[in-house]
Amino acid sequence: MQMIAIGGAIGAGLFIGSGGALSKGGPASLVLGYMIVGSMLLCTVQALGELGVLFPVNGAFFTYIGSGFAVGWDYAIGWLTVLPFELVAAGITIEFWRDDINIGVWITVFLFVLCIIQIWGIRAYGEVEFILSIIKICGCVGFIIFGTIVACGGVGDQGYLGAKYWHNPGAFANGFKGFCSVFVVAAFAFGGGANSKYSPFVIAIRLAGVKALPSIFNVIITISVISVANSCTFGSTRTLQALAERGMAPALLAYVDGKGRPIWGVVLQLLFGLLAFVAENKQQGLVFNWLLALSGLSFFFIWASICLAHIRFRHAWKVQGHVKAELPFEAMFGVGGSYYGLGMNILCMAATFYIALFPIGGNLTARAAAENFFSYYLAAPVIIALYLGWKIWTKDWKLYIKGVDMDITSGRRSLTLDPDDMPPPKTWANMPMR
Repeated sequence: MQMIAIGGAIGAGLFIGSGGALSKGGPASLVLGYMIVGSMLLCTVQALGELGVLFPVNGAFFTYIGSGFAVGWDYAIGWLTVLPFELVAAGITIEFWRDDINIGVWITVFLFVLCIIQIWGIRAYGEVEFILSIIKICGCVGFIIFGTIVACGGVGDQGYLGAKYWHNPGAFANGFKGFCSVFVVAAFAFGGGANSKYSPFVIAIRLAGVKALPSIFNVIITISVISVANSCTFGSTRTLQALAERGMAPALLAYVDGKGRPIWGVVLQLLFGLLAFVAENKQQGLVFNWLLALSGLSFFFIWASICLAHIRFRHAWKVQGHVKAELPFEAMFGVGGSYYGLGMNILCMAATFYIALFPIGGNLTARAAAENFFSYYLAAPVIIALYLGWKIWTKDWKLYIKGVDMDITSGRRSLTLDPDDMPPPKTWANMPMR
C-alpha cells in the first residue's frame, strides 16, 4: 500500500506533461507552480486521511460531501474519459521504436492486458501497481542522479550548465499567463495525449549524447502510462459501484461478484477504453479535446470538495461537544490546512478561467475563442448540471446544514479500542517480507 501511495501519482503528467508546462511558463514558473500545487495537495490528502480513518466507508471521499452525487459522478467521468487517452499515449510511446505498426494494434494489446488484470481482481491490481510503482520510483531517482551529473558537466562536452537556462532564455516565459498555465498543468498532472518523443526527460538525455538511455527511459514512460490506465479501471469501477449502492447510479452497477469485482462497472470502463480507437480517425484531435474537456476541471472540484467537507466536519465535531483528542488521526495542518487547500483550489480554477478567456498567443477568431474556453471549462457546467439535476430529482433544496444538525455518527469508527486489539507498532524488524 505504501509503495502504491508513493508511486501511484507518478505518470505521464510528470514525464510528458511537464514539457508543455516548461515551454509555456519557463523553469521558475514550473518549479513554483509544482511547489504550490504540491503543498495544496498535501493539505488535501491530510484532510482526506482524517475523514477516511474516522469514517471508513465504501465509496471513499464523495460520501463525505453533501453534493456526493455531483462530485462522485464528476470523479467517475474523469476516470472514464482519461482511459482512452492513456491507451493512445501508451501506443504512441511504442512508436518511439516502431512507427511502422498501426497504433490500433498497440491499443488492442494494452486494452487486453487491462482486461486480464481486471479478471484477476483486486489482488492482481495491487501486485501490478506495486511492481510498476517500484519501476517508476527507480526511474525518478535515476533521472535525478543523471540530471545532477549533466548539470555539473559530467556528461558530454557542454561543460557546467547549472542555472544557465534560467538566464537565457530566462526563468519566466509568457509572463503571468505563462505562470497560470503551469499552475493548471501542475494541478491536472495530465499528459496522456502527448508524444514521448517530446518528453523533456527524453530530450535531455538525447542532448547529453547518451545513446541507450533514451530507450530505457521511454520504457519507464510507457510503464507509467499503463499504470495510470490501470488506475483508471480500478478507480472508476469502484466509484460507480459505490454510487449505485447509494441509489445515485443504475442498480446494475452495484453488482459485485464473489471475488469482489464490480463486473458491470468494469465492462462500462472498458467500453470507454474503446474510444481510444478514435486515434485512427482524422478528426481524433477534435474528439479527444472535447472528451478531455469533460474531465478538465474534475480534480479541482474534487479536491476543493474534500477540503470543504473537512472544514464543515471540524465545525460539527466541535459544536457537538467533541474534542480533537478523540480523533484517531488528526490532519497534520489541522483545519487551517483545509482552508489553504480550498483557497488554492479556487485559485487554480480562477487561473484556468483566466487562461481560457485570454489564451497565450491570443488573436483567436470568435469560434476558436469559444472552443478554447469550453475545452478548458466544459467540466464546470457539467458538474453544475449534475448538482442541480440531483436536487430536482430528490426535491431536496436545502443548501446548508447547521453544525449541530450534521450527522457525524453514521459510519463512524469506534473511538474506544481494547488495548489487546491494538496492532503491534510497525518497525523494520516486524515488517512483512515479500
